[in-house]
Amino acid sequence: MNIIQKQQNETQLDNSSILEKEEFQKNANFIYQQWKTVNIKEWNTKILDIGHGEPIIFVPICRGLEAFDSLLIQHFAKTHRVITFERREDENKILDRKNRANDIKQVLDYLNIQKAHFISHSSGSVATTTLAIELPLLF
Repeated sequence: MNIIQKQQNETQLDNSSILEKEEFQKNANFIYQQWKTVNIKEWNTKILDIGHGEPIIFVPICRGLEAFDSLLIQHFAKTHRVITFERREDENKILDRKNRANDIKQVLDYLNIQKAHFISHSSGSVATTTLAIELPLLF
């Protein structure tokens, strides 16, 4: 490979990285521009609730990473009611799996949802599994 080809390849990689950042920002904006701020039992959070049909709950792994699910949320919103929320964070106390499961349940109660499909990964799956064990009729 000569120097010109090497520079062209590096330029393509740089441009690809820029496009990926732009695409990610576009998907992040899809989520964040549609947030609705709500207060659920003295917990201020944000909820995205779009689409129609059977509800699908995207359980967040941590605050600020909701955009990673944006493409899936957009896809499923074509045929389902899709919900995600800003996860509670507390620097002063540990929010364990039961606290996280309770937060999911509070969101469901706030939105008057008695049964849903759930999509989660990482720590979101721990909370979702805990909820499934405690309240299997939600699933």
